[in-house]
Amino acid sequence: MKKQLFPRSIKRLLTLILAAATLAGCSGGGNPAGTGKASQSGSAEPEVSGSTGTVQYEKTVLSHTDFGNVAIRGRSLHTEKGYRLEWPYSGFTLRGYFDGSIRIQVDDADGYAQSASLTVTVDGNAKQKTLLKGAKSLVIADVEKGYHEITVRKGAEITAFRFTLTGLSFTGCLLEPAEPELRIEFIGDSITNGVGATTEDGTLRYPHGVNCLSAYSGMTAGRLGAEANIIALSGWGISKGSSSPTEIIPPIYGKYSPFDESGAEWDFSSFRPDVIVLALGTNDGGADPEKFRTESVAFLKQLREKNPGVPIIWIYGMMGSTLSGEVKQAIADSGLDGIKYVKMPANCAGGDRHPTEKAQEEYADKLIKEINRIIK
Repeated sequence: MKKQLFPRSIKRLLTLILAAATLAGCSGGGNPAGTGKASQSGSAEPEVSGSTGTVQYEKTVLSHTDFGNVAIRGRSLHTEKGYRLEWPYSGFTLRGYFDGSIRIQVDDADGYAQSASLTVTVDGNAKQKTLLKGAKSLVIADVEKGYHEITVRKGAEITAFRFTLTGLSFTGCLLEPAEPELRIEFIGDSITNGVGATTEDGTLRYPHGVNCLSAYSGMTAGRLGAEANIIALSGWGISKGSSSPTEIIPPIYGKYSPFDESGAEWDFSSFRPDVIVLALGTNDGGADPEKFRTESVAFLKQLREKNPGVPIIWIYGMMGSTLSGEVKQAIADSGLDGIKYVKMPANCAGGDRHPTEKAQEEYADKLIKEINRIIK
């Protein structure tokens, strides 16, 4: 099991100290400078003393090559065009002083959907923005003059909508991004993507009714204040997919994306999770039990090889538990320490017989308790 170098309370204190230090900068440009100290209250513009003077709100246009103070979220690939945002929960965070509109520049939208809903959270308040396929820019927020923290998340799954973030424009300046206290990696399928969670009549509104922020994955990360990578594909499994024997996660786990034609390998050093949540097996229903166990053992060993010492929680049962015995046997056969099996209650009352949002909340409750037990 992975040993925590610092308790979470100490990490939080270090984060606050870093925030206080960087607030003193942001004068006359986007990089911290000078020795003045800022006094901040809520989102109001700070008063600054010392040599830096008051915060300067300058018109700023950033190319993706100048994103030093932009925190890119999720399993994202930096190409010559920009940051490729494909997986659910991918996006970015801005932290600094802003006045008025904040606009993103985008390109190369792909996927079968004609638009995607982006969840934009400004100072804790979330709103939805629609990004149309073919659009080159989008105003993500319009804020009053002062300090703000803004996070943009793509809730849609990878097959529905993908795009490249090429630039940003705003009036103000950026501070250094804060380090997350906790990092979680989720590996799953349609349940992890939130398929069917938001419908109330059992029908599936696809793809616009699918949002990982309505799934246990996004809920868990949000409630724990964690940064998360979500690698999830609807219908995919470990030994077989629901509609194709080749739709399996293990061969693509080491890649950035199954849709990346360059075949780029994922840099595991760029995101070191504190815990991995594995939520596969539902689409393996009907598989040969021995094949499922063998390939599950191999995948568990692959996860541990790429993420040494990281605890793994395998959750299963959300849409049935026909392979529960095989899951538990695969964990035992792996011979690895630090793998916990957590049985979840089945719920097929949502869209396309998937779990409802209420059921997803229950999964998040149960998972959060287990994560807190592991990392305390």
